[in-house]
Amino acid sequence: VSGSEFSDGEEGQDLRKRLEPDEDGRYYDDPLWYGKSFDEIRVATENAKVEGNAASKAGEWKKANRYWKDALKGAEKVKDC
Repeated sequence: VSGSEFSDGEEGQDLRKRLEPDEDGRYYDDPLWYGKSFDEIRVATENAKVEGNAASKAGEWKKANRYWKDALKGAEKVKDC
């Protein structure tokens, strides 16, 4: 194995296909954005950030942390697209 996620082997091709959008421009590589388009992922990421901030203001730190983790994951995905 070459150490790269995107090796030329069959597994690398399968991973690349999963990370890229399908014919309709929707992603299926994570439950957070399963079946969502790039724009929908971007909106969901912003909503998660806002919800996290609101939860932190209410003193609900565990809930805020969950939202922020989702926002971070979405931000990483949007950057990848």
